[in-house]
Amino acid sequence: MEKLISEFSFGLFFWQLFIFIGLILLLKKYAWKPILDAVNERESSIKDALQSAAAAKKRNGDPARRQPKDTQRSTC
Repeated sequence: MEKLISEFSFGLFFWQLFIFIGLILLLKKYAWKPILDAVNERESSIKDALQSAAAAKKRNGDPARRQPKDTQRSTC
């Protein structure tokens, strides 16, 4: 670790910082909006699914509270 500190190169630091900032700017310009759009679309689809599930539950009653139907056939 001391070797890294004693052999610190300002030129290398500058270029690494320059490339990092450039990468952040490129991601902001080209990737940020599509990522946010996908997240927002996913959020809205989840909200819609929850709302439709709540509406179906309200229409049909709570399936957990229903009595199970007798699925065995009588042999008479």
